[in-house]
Amino acid sequence: MFSFTCSYCGQHAPGDFTESVICKVNGKYRQGKFSPYNKSKDGLYFSKITLKDGSTILPESEVIFCSEMESFGIATEIYCNGILETCIDTTDVANHRFCRPVLIQS
Repeated sequence: MFSFTCSYCGQHAPGDFTESVICKVNGKYRQGKFSPYNKSKDGLYFSKITLKDGSTILPESEVIFCSEMESFGIATEIYCNGILETCIDTTDVANHRFCRPVLIQS
């Protein structure tokens, strides 16, 4: 709960994830900020991703909350792309995850 499953490195514990992500939406990779602390009208927490253009994206597992949102996209893949949430030393590269998707050129 309160984290995401990276399409490259897998599930993370709370606090052991990065807010900066790359996600696949409608076949395109986009940068955004993962936010796990959103509360529904029913008092349940859910996650969402806000892209750089301000649009809202939901991880596939969070689509159950779609009735509360007017418009949103669905992330079919999510990748770590930055500093860990609980990191104190932002200069230590060991506290970063860069699990960017591999693009195959033909």
